[in-house]
Amino acid sequence: MKPQQDDGINLVYWELAGFIEQELSAMTDNIVSNYADNVRKRANNPFLRFNNSSINKYMALGRSLDSQLGNRLQRIILHIARVKYGLLRVPNVVSIDVANEAERNIVCKLYSVPFVVPASMRNNGFNPYQQAIYIGCNKSDRDIKRILKIKARADVLQTASFSFNRISEEALQHIKSKSGRRILVDLLFFDCPNDTLNNANAFEIKMGGNLDTKNARSNADEVKELSNIFGFLPANFAYFATCYGTCSESVADKVTEVMGENALLNGRQFWDKVIPSTPETFDYEDFIRVYNRAFLLSNIEARLREL
Repeated sequence: MKPQQDDGINLVYWELAGFIEQELSAMTDNIVSNYADNVRKRANNPFLRFNNSSINKYMALGRSLDSQLGNRLQRIILHIARVKYGLLRVPNVVSIDVANEAERNIVCKLYSVPFVVPASMRNNGFNPYQQAIYIGCNKSDRDIKRILKIKARADVLQTASFSFNRISEEALQHIKSKSGRRILVDLLFFDCPNDTLNNANAFEIKMGGNLDTKNARSNADEVKELSNIFGFLPANFAYFATCYGTCSESVADKVTEVMGENALLNGRQFWDKVIPSTPETFDYEDFIRVYNRAFLLSNIEARLREL
């Protein structure tokens, strides 16, 4: 059932509605402001000589819209995941460091900053919608603040530290082999209580999944790598996911070959992992309704028609 606006238990639903509308409006602002320059650059292409200006216009808009929408959906996904799993269980940074090689002991730390941070505590480039894993980098809290573009005196950084003893030799060697690496991840969350860390869920996310066949193996290997990183946990899961539609057959075959068919999440299968589907919040149908409402309120179509 669609939540009612005066229903107190669904305040999160309406907060999400406002956030999505804000993201789509900002996306449209960027498309509009970049439109003239994009069209001018396309006019220099000697291989596309359409006489119909509308064709040129919508080709330019289509490419820009696809690119911008992917970025905005990434932010919306992280926002929703934190509603379901909490701020610290959807961290901005995860660090994994060997504490004692002989004893096969490691330390895994989670670092999170809220989406809204006072301007006095932010540095230029602050972006709370990115996630990364640092392996064997031995970062201090001050280093992490620098990475996250918040000031050293800021008190908004949340942290949690977990020690793992006598991990498997295979897991240890994999961590050592990646020492000094930073690995960006589309989505990472830990579905466990705050006082423990016993599983990881990592995602490689594409919009529609109809990818070039030549990238199929690399896509599968990226998912495998995400799984290997957290081999020291009792359970870890890595997925190739699409926001809509079905993954291309070539990528599906490779991901299944490397990781098994459960590593593929198409469309709603993915969103059900992220959306906090309970009577107190909202389900997939509610999310699509609130997205459609935000899309209309952001006035995207009318603004693009004016270009």
